[in-house]
Amino acid sequence: MQTMRRKDREITDALFIEKVLNDSVYGSLGLCDNGEPYVVPMSYAWSDNKLWFHCANEGRKLDIIRANPKVCFQVTGVTEPIVAEDACRSGMLYSSVIILGTASIIEEHEEKSAALEKLMQHFSKEFSHKFSQEETNRVTIISIKPDKITCKARLK
Repeated sequence: MQTMRRKDREITDALFIEKVLNDSVYGSLGLCDNGEPYVVPMSYAWSDNKLWFHCANEGRKLDIIRANPKVCFQVTGVTEPIVAEDACRSGMLYSSVIILGTASIIEEHEEKSAALEKLMQHFSKEFSHKFSQEETNRVTIISIKPDKITCKARLK
């Protein structure tokens, strides 16, 4: 596996990585469909060292995951352009996290309910609701267990 080219921008601090994942609200889920890339923007939650998503009970994303559960997820933190008089000196302040991992489709009601709570709490810390079996049956929950996490940032 190729290493990061700009080692000076590599971030290995777990707290910084957690902050990027917890402060961002969506990312891009990369899948491979019979050799073709397929990328889907997804809202998510990061909890228990896993990513959590919800989606409809059928569709291309689930078909691909069932055939090939190896995935990539990318999150971009806050960005800010740096504009210089000399265009070649312009750039961007940013942070990003890339997670390579294995997706699992969650079937059990209690785990689905807990995942939905995590997702809702990612957007509203005050959220509190116990999801019924009927509610969890209407969605599919996907979790991603990371095999590798990388982070890169330009902060100044």
